[in-house]
Amino acid sequence: MVIAGSSDADYRPSSNVGFAYYLVSVTSKLIDENGTLDGLTLLDKTGWTVSCTDNGATNLQNIVDGSNSTYAKFTRGDNHEVVIDLGSEQAFKGIEVYFRNYYYAFDSCELDYSTDGSTWNGIGTVANNWSSSLSCVLYGSVNARYVRIKGNFFYNYSWASSYWRMYEFSLYN
Repeated sequence: MVIAGSSDADYRPSSNVGFAYYLVSVTSKLIDENGTLDGLTLLDKTGWTVSCTDNGATNLQNIVDGSNSTYAKFTRGDNHEVVIDLGSEQAFKGIEVYFRNYYYAFDSCELDYSTDGSTWNGIGTVANNWSSSLSCVLYGSVNARYVRIKGNFFYNYSWASSYWRMYEFSLYN
């Protein structure tokens, strides 16, 4: 291959070298802002377990029990990390976190995935936008055993309680 030119004035081919190296920087983005969960299939949650960095959290398993009426309760605070262990590596391309109402939700959260629970790959950050659920669709499937949610607690009113709730976590493919 011969590179004859560049649209950038700072880069031009050398006429006195037999070969050249070019450094190409690529940024990938997994979240499709225009994507929708419509048409995707809900993954079976059998065997999923939940852990959290919040020592005051209770009923963690409720966020993967398939019911939008049960919830896990967390203490008010920032930078909580909730990790869902899928029990085995699974493919998914959609994520939804259900809060029931916007009184107890993340303002935004960072989503990551891992195959080993140690090395994490970023999915991206999703804003809640005063909604009862937070969802995102990926450009393609990823394979993971673990999904991590890192976020800052959001409460809408000063009279809101000293804890926040997450009702359900779901993955789709």
